[in-house]
Amino acid sequence: TVPVTALSGKEVWLLSGIANPKQFEQQLLPLGLRILGHSKYPDHYPYTSRDMEKLLISVQRLGAELLLTTEKDFVRIPDEFKKAFVYPVMEIKFLDNTAAEFTGSLASRLQYIK
Repeated sequence: TVPVTALSGKEVWLLSGIANPKQFEQQLLPLGLRILGHSKYPDHYPYTSRDMEKLLISVQRLGAELLLTTEKDFVRIPDEFKKAFVYPVMEIKFLDNTAAEFTGSLASRLQYIK
C-alpha cells in the first residue's frame, strides 16, 4: 500500500471494464498522473490471459511506469498477471453524524426487501 500522492507524475496506462470508464479517468486526473492510454472493456468483462499478454506488450512499448485498474477489475484479472497492476482503494468518510443517519436510512429501507 502506498499513498496516492506517490502516483503523482507517473506515466500510467489504465485498464477498466466498468460502466463509466471516463469517470474513472476523471477521478485520477487530480492525482497528477500522466495517462498514456486506457484499455476500456465492457462492464464486468472476464479478462483472459491473452488479453493481459497483449496489453503488457503494448504498455511496455509505450513505456508506462504503472498499469492502473479499478479494485473491481483487479479481482477479475488472471492471477498470474495481478502483480503487474495497482489499483486505488476508495473509502467513504462520513462527516459529523452523517454515518448514523446513513446507516439508519439504509436499515429502514432494507426491512422492505424480502
